[in-house]
Amino acid sequence: MSLRPKAKNGDVVPPQKDETPQPSFQFKHLLEQDRLWDRDELGDVIHWLRQILGLIFGVAYGLAGVVGGPYLMLYLLASTGITYSYYKYVLNIDEDDFGGTTNLLVEGLVSGTALMVVAWVLLYSSLHV
Repeated sequence: MSLRPKAKNGDVVPPQKDETPQPSFQFKHLLEQDRLWDRDELGDVIHWLRQILGLIFGVAYGLAGVVGGPYLMLYLLASTGITYSYYKYVLNIDEDDFGGTTNLLVEGLVSGTALMVVAWVLLYSSLHV
């Protein structure tokens, strides 16, 4: 008895090639200036950029043992400046095509800031208290 699937007419269906699905996004696209960006895809890239920045700043602040609002403001300014520079100068994105500057600058801001604060507090509390 054959375990291969059969077509409607009873013939054995030949095995198909095992094609692994390709990811829809690849890291090499992060620096392509002439790429046409989808609104959701660009939003995802900016969101994850903010997460990475939040983690870096949170770990650095926690290890350094700094406290206070000025460091939170420094993170917000640096994160916003890096994000703006990335999509404006590296990717050459026209903000108007994606809903304006405000829409792109607030993408991932809250979750990135939350991640930064959590990493900062956890490391600071475990190392300096």
